[in-house]
Amino acid sequence: MSVYYQGDVKQLDKESIIEINHYINRANTVHELDPMNMDKFNIVLGTSQENHVHLTIMGILKESGLNALYMQTNRQSQKIKNIMNQKITEISITNGRGFLIMECETSILDDLKLKKEFWEDWFYEYHKEGYLSQDYVLLKFIPKVIRVFI
Repeated sequence: MSVYYQGDVKQLDKESIIEINHYINRANTVHELDPMNMDKFNIVLGTSQENHVHLTIMGILKESGLNALYMQTNRQSQKIKNIMNQKITEISITNGRGFLIMECETSILDDLKLKKEFWEDWFYEYHKEGYLSQDYVLLKFIPKVIRVFI
C-alpha cells in the first residue's frame, strides 16, 4: 500500500496525485492488458436513479486523471438521464487489490471540437456517423471527494 486517503481531492499531496493518476492511467489501458493478468481493472460509474443507484461498467478515455475523467456515451442513455437529474456521480476503480472511489461533479459535453479530439475508432460501433453523430456526447467528471487505498 502506498496511498491511503479519504477526503477532499484538493488536500492531496503531490506524490499521491502522481500515484493516483498512474492508477487511473493503468485502468484506462485495461483493454491492452491480458485478461488473465492480475492487474485487470474494473471501472464502475454510479448515478442516482429514483430510489436506488444505477451502476454502469465504463471505460475512461485518454487524458483522464484527477483533474478530470472523460467517457463517451449515447445521448439517450440512462446515464445521461440520471446525470441530468443529479449532477453528482461516483466512479469506482479497482484491480482487486486496491480501490479508488471518487465523488465527482459531472457535466455533459456536446462541443464538436472536443468530440473530435476525444474520438477513438472503436466509437464507430455506437456512433455510425463518427464524431459528427448527434447521439455522441462526452461526460466529464471532476473528482471532488476521494477514498483511495492503493
